[in-house]
Amino acid sequence: MATIGLKDIYYAVITSDDESGTVYETPKKFAPAMNLTYTPTYNRANLRGDDRVIATAASKGATTVSVGLTELTKEAQVDVLGATVASDGGILEGANDRPKDVALMYRAEKANGSYRYDVIYKVQFSPSEEALATKEETPTFSTPTLTGEAIPRLSDGWEKKKFDQDDEEIDPTVFTNFFAAVPEPEPTPEV
Repeated sequence: MATIGLKDIYYAVITSDDESGTVYETPKKFAPAMNLTYTPTYNRANLRGDDRVIATAASKGATTVSVGLTELTKEAQVDVLGATVASDGGILEGANDRPKDVALMYRAEKANGSYRYDVIYKVQFSPSEEALATKEETPTFSTPTLTGEAIPRLSDGWEKKKFDQDDEEIDPTVFTNFFAAVPEPEPTPEV
């Protein structure tokens, strides 16, 4: 079903991601959400012979993630972008900044009034572009947009998980506690 809204974007810093598992800090709320774009990339190749395509193959590449927020808080700049707080409280940006890998969690209202809940397990954002303009007769807001890449976790290869609140097969407590911790993939065991 189509979505008509976006709210409650949270991030959780990844403290480790290796063969033994992925560990996240407690999720924190970003500023109010404006928009989010998730763009997977697939690279295709065709094997041609006898003047036609004989076989085709695809390989998944990195996924671009873009998040528009009403503001970028000091805490988020430090946690997500690796900025440093100066002794006078200002934000320092420099050559030693190292953006961190984070999980991204959010919910989008569906046309029927229920919500779709999503988690992207591993994203690394770049610092946002800053575009300022002088005041005019009609005010214009300048807001940050973070752009980054989502890649599968090293621990298990999972990249994203979706939940629909109106799916009767999903335990409703999933939605009550969704933003308390990053929900693990937990695929159904093969029989």
